[in-house]
Amino acid sequence: HLTKIHWHHFLVASIIIFCVLFLLTLYWFVFLSNFFQIKNIEIRGLDNVKKIEQDVDNYFIHKNQKFVPPWLEQILTRYLQINIGHNNMLFFSNKELAATLMNKYPEFALVTSKLNVQHNNLVINVVPREISYLVCRKENECFFMDKEGILFREAPQTSGSLINTIFIQNFTPTLGASLFTPDDLTILNNIFLAANKENSPLSVKLIELESPRASTIKIISNNDWYLLINFNSDLDNIVQILNGLFSGELKNKEAQLKYIDCRYLPRVYYYLK
Repeated sequence: HLTKIHWHHFLVASIIIFCVLFLLTLYWFVFLSNFFQIKNIEIRGLDNVKKIEQDVDNYFIHKNQKFVPPWLEQILTRYLQINIGHNNMLFFSNKELAATLMNKYPEFALVTSKLNVQHNNLVINVVPREISYLVCRKENECFFMDKEGILFREAPQTSGSLINTIFIQNFTPTLGASLFTPDDLTILNNIFLAANKENSPLSVKLIELESPRASTIKIISNNDWYLLINFNSDLDNIVQILNGLFSGELKNKEAQLKYIDCRYLPRVYYYLK
């Protein structure tokens, strides 16, 4: 009877030891070995990839520390001379990595990734935002904005005059945030497009707004007079009115013109210096 008890204890102990060894082996295979490590990470779409290489490394390190705490990594590295990789493909999430990079870099319009499990390679594609507008609130405080109305980078003082410029008196710039509604941005873009048409009576040096949600648009012309219209104004109708004025009562008087106010149609007001 005693022998059976000893055998039972031995069997239980053996099962426990086997389970512990199996779990340790599984833990080593999944989290510590190189089997699931991404061997190569390639970043495409940027001239300088070094600025986000560290951010990608930090992303994997943060994910890795949930399963391999720093104290354990320190013991394995210092005392057992085991180098622990951080780029475990099991921790990789395309959406999480994209969100991490785009939250830090508002100038990224899109971040996509493709993981090749067979070759343990990861390719990250970055699509930068394109400059469509220059938005300023002071003469020396301007920001680049893309075609979707996203402020994404502070502009240098020597940004040039070829960019469509919008001056806003009162607003708090937030990089990565949308400044205008899609409808309002379409209206502003149509003003710049109308000014670029051949023989257009409208020229745009810059557009001035009191705030991003202002109801009045102030269009400052290249000849330094300005036009006042509403956001809901019919732009084609405004162009026809300007054509009529400059071919009629304001003919050859543009140099004397200070402003034209088309906010209260059908009445039109203008002022000559």
